[in-house]
Amino acid sequence: YYTAMGDVFFGCLVAIGVFLISYRGYRAKPEGFPLGDRATSIIAGVAALMVALLPAGADGDFARCIAGTATGPCAGTLPDPTLMTGLHFITGPLHFAAAAVFFAALAYFCLVLFPMGGKRRADDKPALNLEHLTYYACGAVLIASILGALAYLVLPFKDQLRAVNYIFWVETAGVLAFSIAWLTKGDALKKPLGFRISREGA
Repeated sequence: YYTAMGDVFFGCLVAIGVFLISYRGYRAKPEGFPLGDRATSIIAGVAALMVALLPAGADGDFARCIAGTATGPCAGTLPDPTLMTGLHFITGPLHFAAAAVFFAALAYFCLVLFPMGGKRRADDKPALNLEHLTYYACGAVLIASILGALAYLVLPFKDQLRAVNYIFWVETAGVLAFSIAWLTKGDALKKPLGFRISREGA
């Protein structure tokens, strides 16, 4: 957010949020579950917009540059709106809470909503075929992304993790996992790539 790619990051999050909010999906919710496609998509979209509009606070180097107390050069640093407005103690927790809701909603899509379609077994449960396994695998990656982000909050070696852009890679893995599940659900990964995911039960 505070680098030269900040505008791209912000724009991508807003685009994802607007897309999810405008996605119509199915009105009906699956039996035994509280949310259907439309409600889950709206929740995920609003959460994505909150992640973009409520950034986490800048690290110490950026804060010192803004405060004018840095001893090194500050070229290339971007202003932190949360520090400038005094809202950094509020936006940080809200940012991470919104991110958790966003990824939880995407995981709900993968683990509950997407497998509702396709081939069914005699007991009306999803057939264990490659398509459904893809959804479950992507959902597992999303759950791991949430746990990985939560672990960052309690791990003692944050400087080392920040140096390798740990949160960036954790969140990227989650978004890519959902992208694969979404494209699989929409059949986009079947004919264009020259193969068809079997819908037959295992």
